[in-house]
Amino acid sequence: MRNLGKGVTYHEKICRASVCPSGHGKIFARVSGDIAVLKEAKSYEEFRNAYMDYVEADTELETSKTIAHVRNTINLLDEFYEAEMVYFNSQMPKYEILKKRWAR
Repeated sequence: MRNLGKGVTYHEKICRASVCPSGHGKIFARVSGDIAVLKEAKSYEEFRNAYMDYVEADTELETSKTIAHVRNTINLLDEFYEAEMVYFNSQMPKYEILKKRWAR
């Protein structure tokens, strides 16, 4: 792992910051917003649009996670995909809880 000085590795920096190198945090936020709109939708049209946005963002997120996992598995020394997996592993449990709360 690359050392960033003062004994801090890239991996440790990512773990502390919980920041995704690719900006997937925006997708998490988008899905959260879509779920909020779904709960408060006042018409079928509003619900349908929010649901379609949710499905698109969820698909993008799950696909990104799968690609990162495969590429990280192929090359465990690739710091970028290592950081991606650290981020996904820290955020996906929160995301799954959010999805389950909406489904109730």
